[in-house]
Amino acid sequence: NLTLYGNAKISTGQAKFGNTSMVFDGTGDFAQVQGFEDLTGPFTIECFARADDTGNAFLWCVGTYTIELGISGNDLRIYTSAGYTNFFTGGEFTANNWHHVALVRDTSNVIKVYLNGTASSTTLTASTNFAAGGRLFIGGEYASATSINNGWDGYIEEFRVSRFARYTSNFTAPSAAFPDKGQDA
Repeated sequence: NLTLYGNAKISTGQAKFGNTSMVFDGTGDFAQVQGFEDLTGPFTIECFARADDTGNAFLWCVGTYTIELGISGNDLRIYTSAGYTNFFTGGEFTANNWHHVALVRDTSNVIKVYLNGTASSTTLTASTNFAAGGRLFIGGEYASATSINNGWDGYIEEFRVSRFARYTSNFTAPSAAFPDKGQDA
């Protein structure tokens, strides 16, 4: 179940595929997935994202800061209990362009971030059970059960969580919307 907060809504003015995407204005609006299970073992969290600016903002957050992915300037980074890890720092994530972003933990507990199908040379190894507390926040990082910090200013589309390592090497970013049904867990 997806619950929208603040001004989070569907945009018909900007979309990667089709006619709609989720739009956030960075002022505290977000979507929350209730009943989200902890992330144990391999997993993939991916989406297409378009930022109106590249200020400090988060695409998503699992639970209470257990793992989250966002941008700071043009740097694509994650936060875990080990602190911040920057994955793309050369300005690859640009404003006003759609990007495919995927965070993958494989069967060896290696975490990689892919941007438009290319893996960062930076990796992180973590066997951590990323406790969700039943919540996944889309469009910012946890502040409370009903609010976020560092809200996303832009659009998110084709958000997908897979309970397996969907990508294990560089790939061609999807060129069409994800299928409605498939092997996702």
